[in-house]
Amino acid sequence: MSKFNIICFAIIKAMCPEEPFSGPAYQLVLFWCDCTTFEETSVRLFDPMIPNILASLGSQAAVLEAAGWTVRMTGKRIYEPVERKVAVDRLVSLVSKLARCGVVSLHDAPDFMLSMFFIALDRSTSAELRSHIIVAIELLGQTLSGSGDGPIDIEVSVCSKILQFAKDLSPLNRAYLLSLMPGGCPSTGRIVRWLANCLLLNTDMPSPASYKSLPPLSPIVDLLSPPTGSGDLFDIIGNLETVNYYDDLVCHIDILSKVLNDVEAYVALENGIRLEAASTEVAESESTSPQKGSSSREAPPTRLEQIKAVLDGLHGKIVDTRAAHLDRSRAKAALQRLSFRLYYQRTASLRSGKPRNLHGYFGQSRK
Repeated sequence: MSKFNIICFAIIKAMCPEEPFSGPAYQLVLFWCDCTTFEETSVRLFDPMIPNILASLGSQAAVLEAAGWTVRMTGKRIYEPVERKVAVDRLVSLVSKLARCGVVSLHDAPDFMLSMFFIALDRSTSAELRSHIIVAIELLGQTLSGSGDGPIDIEVSVCSKILQFAKDLSPLNRAYLLSLMPGGCPSTGRIVRWLANCLLLNTDMPSPASYKSLPPLSPIVDLLSPPTGSGDLFDIIGNLETVNYYDDLVCHIDILSKVLNDVEAYVALENGIRLEAASTEVAESESTSPQKGSSSREAPPTRLEQIKAVLDGLHGKIVDTRAAHLDRSRAKAALQRLSFRLYYQRTASLRSGKPRNLHGYFGQSRK
């Protein structure tokens, strides 16, 4: 029996808390993660083992097969609540350990990440387990970030797989799913940014070449400025009679906040565009005679400034006299919170100037 078959057998036994050797099998897998080498990470552990484990824990086979996984269970295991909790905790812990030790194959990362979302969306998932799932997802993202530029295609595959699943969710569950990805590393930051962008605009994932760039903000400005009466997501006047509209609006604002999770990068992009426009204007002024008052012309507002202005306008359209409607109050607070964040983060980025490190600070001689 090969090492791979032994590890798969140990993982399956570790997911059976009622069996006598379940604990030692779980410890064996943890020990193997610490002792394995990077050359062995090409071994794919996910399919069909993890889908079978998820099915045994109560996941519907139709949902697992819709994700493109193969379920080969001959019988359905019935867990007691305590045993099921132990098995789910061990599964999340094993995924975290595999990702932390760099044992997860890059081609398995999308499936492992989606499986964590499946567990997080279960009603029985506790707050403690949810925090462990967030850590596991972030560790899987760090696996992609630490592998150079090659995994861009893998990141697009992650986004496409999660997007296919998230499109059928309600606005509340969409916002909850994105909240499980704090974006602490470059990979998860890009993934959650593009996921939120595609969910808001109802579009497909871009090509890997476009994925490397920031999502364009022009469609976001158009989305936030719909014609009155169109019934679009942010048409407040046209949705006055829509049931639960303001509750869904809060979720859409949370998703929009994920699109704008890197204001500093957008400011750097705006500065580059502004410098390019200024150099072009100087070149044109040198070739033609200068006109009076040309230097006092104001620059057009940037996309971030436009988004902030539109958010303030949406905030003013919500009528909430004396906070009599809690759903409207929450929507106004979410709009104001995002508007303030955009303003202060953009202001801080504009005032930060050239980045400095400790060498530059201590290298200056003080007189």
